[in-house]
Amino acid sequence: MKNNITYFVSEFLLSFKGGAEHSIYKKMIEDSETTYKCFTFDNTLDEGVIHEKNIIVYNYHFPIFLGFSRFWTLLLNYGKIIAIVKTYIPNNSVVWSQSLIVPYISNVLRKKDCKNTYFLRDELQLNEFHNYEVGARKYLKYIKNIVEFFPIFLYKYLNKKALEQSHKIISNSFFIHDLLFKKYALNSKVEYPEIDLDKFRKCRLEKANQKYITFIGVGNAMKGDDIALEIAAKLRKKEFLFIGSDAEFKKGNIHYIPWQKDILEVYKQTNILIVPSRWKEAYGRIVIEAQSLGIKVIVSDRGGLREALNNENKNNYIADIRDIKLWVDKIINN
Repeated sequence: MKNNITYFVSEFLLSFKGGAEHSIYKKMIEDSETTYKCFTFDNTLDEGVIHEKNIIVYNYHFPIFLGFSRFWTLLLNYGKIIAIVKTYIPNNSVVWSQSLIVPYISNVLRKKDCKNTYFLRDELQLNEFHNYEVGARKYLKYIKNIVEFFPIFLYKYLNKKALEQSHKIISNSFFIHDLLFKKYALNSKVEYPEIDLDKFRKCRLEKANQKYITFIGVGNAMKGDDIALEIAAKLRKKEFLFIGSDAEFKKGNIHYIPWQKDILEVYKQTNILIVPSRWKEAYGRIVIEAQSLGIKVIVSDRGGLREALNNENKNNYIADIRDIKLWVDKIINN
């Protein structure tokens, strides 16, 4: 019989926008003795109540939704967010929270004497804002930063307070743990993302089908899309698989395909996975997944990516990510 109740607040959960949602969902499902009442603000899902095992999700829509800016959207819907937290989360409750919404609810939770655990998932939650775009998009990003100056300024102020007010902080890598301590002298517990490796270990790959050098993140400069293109241009006799296009097509030695519902279908075709990220990845979920299948992985030395490498791949990192020759040499030697 379940007697424990934990409340969870985030922008997303069941739409599984990324690894953070997958990880927290698995953590909840595995804790079957606790009922999780979750409040999410996901405009991509229908409003209403969704039951999944020991999880109850109450999903709301923002009445004011600006697709170009999460920060303006959160600020303009601040009243609704606070009203829901005040109304539905009792005093002295145990609360988990993650995503950019945390700074806006932290003070209310403190006043209600709730014990809030703040799950840190990326550098934005440590007030690290950088422009990783390239070319014309870099200048567009500067313009966007000007447009978002006020809500980002407020977010940073509130987020520092949220970190200081949290009952507990969970970091998803030692990189995030160390950055938190360096910036704010705050400690946290490191819990690596929940990844269902059994699913991957049960899969047997056919070497004959593993012909591609794979990159995940088409069109995303943060993921190093332009670097991957340069690598492919230098290795014209090698076949590349690029994930994340709108449609499937082939251009030169690159085979483009859309995002796949089952990432295993990508790994089944992968010989080497390259992760030339520019931004400070908190951790490398795809690195762990690929390695569990025996796939060689080469990463940029950014954030927690190097931390995710196993002994077999421990030297497969690139410090100077713009040095294409280094990438080419690593690929050839693997």
